[in-house]
Amino acid sequence: MLELYGRTLYNQSMFLFIKFQPVEIPYQAEDVIRAFLSDHVNMSEGLARFIRQYRLELNQKGVGAWTRLGNEKNLYILTGLLFLWLEHLRHPLLGSDELTTVVLHSYDHLETLRRLPTETSNTLEYLFRCIATLEPTPLEMEIILRRLSASLTQRTVFSTKDMITHAGYHSIITEKGRQVKGLFEIYVSLL
Repeated sequence: MLELYGRTLYNQSMFLFIKFQPVEIPYQAEDVIRAFLSDHVNMSEGLARFIRQYRLELNQKGVGAWTRLGNEKNLYILTGLLFLWLEHLRHPLLGSDELTTVVLHSYDHLETLRRLPTETSNTLEYLFRCIATLEPTPLEMEIILRRLSASLTQRTVFSTKDMITHAGYHSIITEKGRQVKGLFEIYVSLL
């Protein structure tokens, strides 16, 4: 057993299990909300390069880079890394099959989550709980969820009121608005 930055690591057989310990967060909820609301697509070239380099280090350098991430204090970098990671997955977390499940089972949100792959539903639940604990205003919540949807689906998501486009780094335009609408219904029901 190894204690590392508030996490207990267990090595059993060939698997590494991480048990997260409650750690006091040194940030105010408003600061985290502001970081989620910041424009991660049109950021300065220097910051974008820094975040891309950070991502490469996390993928290649192992424990040292992850230790550095555990000590990272800049919320804009952390949220930028989250969105960049979601948008550079080989397959989107919510691909066509998962979005079809959302549409077919949109009448029962818990059933929808149950029918999604376990890793997808667990990731979604974790992200939703994280956002819910911040207690953003309804407008902030909508903007955060639309931006998160763009990252999770790797598609462009349009706002219904002001026609603001929430696009990720590698987004494609979707004509399947019904799928995104069903996704928002699940978001709201879980929060």
